[in-house]
Amino acid sequence: MYDPTSSQDSLTSSFGDSTFTASGKASADYGVLKTYVDGSLTNYAPQSYYVDCPPNACSVSTYGQPAYADASFTDTFTIGGGAGNGYLVIQMSADGTDSQSGPYSVANGAAAVYDSSSNYYLNTGFHGNTTVHTSAIPFTYNTPLTLTFEGVALWNISDSDATGNYDGSGTADYFNTLTFGNFAVYGNPNGTGQVPFSLASSSGTTYSTTQPSSVPEPGTLLLLSGGLLALTITRRRAHTS
Repeated sequence: MYDPTSSQDSLTSSFGDSTFTASGKASADYGVLKTYVDGSLTNYAPQSYYVDCPPNACSVSTYGQPAYADASFTDTFTIGGGAGNGYLVIQMSADGTDSQSGPYSVANGAAAVYDSSSNYYLNTGFHGNTTVHTSAIPFTYNTPLTLTFEGVALWNISDSDATGNYDGSGTADYFNTLTFGNFAVYGNPNGTGQVPFSLASSSGTTYSTTQPSSVPEPGTLLLLSGGLLALTITRRRAHTS
């Protein structure tokens, strides 16, 4: 179930002797995604069915009825402070919990970051509080870079090993929240050579950034070392006098 407006949806459906019940909610704002879902199946019979059928082939799924809440936002960034190309890394932090009951029940959160050409720089599932980073996102300074950020709360049942009817339920609560920030820029795709930069977004949102630690100027280093030397000499004179 998908709800971009933050209202809550719920449904109950029956098929044969089985009953599927689920509810979920989702909310999206720039930099922040919130998702929540819970679901249950009673007296569920294992089955396989065809999904994703192009003209010449189908794949077989052994998953029971899924329940999910999905939220996303898209923003365009312009990175300044340099010339040529660089590499952007973004941190995703999840604050949430998930739980499940039943032998084939799975609940979790998931997040993705991808560009307008569907190149994925983050595509991961997780459980509970989690902090992960995107892979290096290539960009050109002072050239717009459009990225989509997506968060999902998911509950599902896999019955590939089941031998009879069973019950299952689960909750994935990431409504408190998924956040994207701590933007950092590097000169190399392996995450080395961090460089200072400026960041502007078309939405006008101010995202948190991580800048490299400032390095003292050579003159400051010289004065500092000279001060330490004078302190040492003074202490030595005081000791010998």
